[in-house]
Amino acid sequence: INSASLAEGALVGEPGRVEGIAGGALEFNGGSQSVRLPSPGLTSNTVTISAWVKRNGSQASWAGVAFSRSGAASGFGFGSNSQLRYHWNDNHYNFSSGLTVPNDTWTFCALVVEQGRATLYMKPTGGTMQSAVNNTSHVAASLNGDWYLGQDPTGGRFFKGQLHDARIYGRALSAAEIALVDSAENRPPVSASVPLRAASEVVG
Repeated sequence: INSASLAEGALVGEPGRVEGIAGGALEFNGGSQSVRLPSPGLTSNTVTISAWVKRNGSQASWAGVAFSRSGAASGFGFGSNSQLRYHWNDNHYNFSSGLTVPNDTWTFCALVVEQGRATLYMKPTGGTMQSAVNNTSHVAASLNGDWYLGQDPTGGRFFKGQLHDARIYGRALSAAEIALVDSAENRPPVSASVPLRAASEVVG
């Protein structure tokens, strides 16, 4: 799939348009705003989801960054105390990453799922890449429904802050590839991506 096939997202509740880490971003109020994206058409246990995140204060527990509940719950966002957490196929949400996203700082975040493990990555602007690995089996999840940026659609678990360049890949990126994706000067290899479009591109 190439960049020409990336899908448009629908703005829910009119999130604001702001300057992102490199280009435009969307700002969410933490109560009623998100972006709804069409299905990436995947059933897999080798997937990468990434986004630039700038949180605004404390987050609601289980606030979603990039999330789907069409079928089994999958995606990533926040647990308690602004710690990165993830769901995969209705499971693994109790894994404690120990990665707390700093407030008011653009931070690259990613979830890489493989058959035998999942890795959460976090790199604040000007900081170093940190990661947490959950070494356990991850079965294939159906990702064939709508996705949301800025919300876990169950119970209105909304994100408060800004999001930029959210992406999903139909394979597990290596640590070296993650390092490239997090650079504002680089773009992910579009041949490996599927249509979860960047927030900056959604707003044009």
